[in-house]
Amino acid sequence: MSELVNRVDLEAIGREEVPEPFRHIIEEGWIIDQSGAIFLRSLRYGYSGNVESYETCHKEAAVNNRGMIDYDLPTDGGQREAKLLRRCIAYARLGIHSSLSLLDTREVLSYITMSNSLGGDESFTASVTFCGNRSDSSPYITSLNDYEHEALMEISWQD
Repeated sequence: MSELVNRVDLEAIGREEVPEPFRHIIEEGWIIDQSGAIFLRSLRYGYSGNVESYETCHKEAAVNNRGMIDYDLPTDGGQREAKLLRRCIAYARLGIHSSLSLLDTREVLSYITMSNSLGGDESFTASVTFCGNRSDSSPYITSLNDYEHEALMEISWQD
């Protein structure tokens, strides 16, 4: 992931790179449920799985996770990867920024994953999720450096 990040101008990434359906998710806002879990409102009410047995952070990550729209991106590997990553970072930043006004006592982190698509070709696919950063429960990813399943990036409000 670091090699790809080095090819992307992080400062030039803007809100306009977030696809409209994802902007709408962020505009619907955030909620905190009775257990203290933090959710994007439209994703929580549209989620059909049972996450009640999950630890809080993993419950948030499951509900707030979305695969990033990529059907309109070029099929060329290098261009596709960079544009997909820019889109994911823009969405992650927009989500974190929007959480600051509601969640002033809790930090929201975003995780971007990128991996080869399952379609058998060499193209990449990506997803973005959000969860709280808590001292009282285990983190979503315990060690970024030891994570080997796919390319992973963690973003906080300081990024």
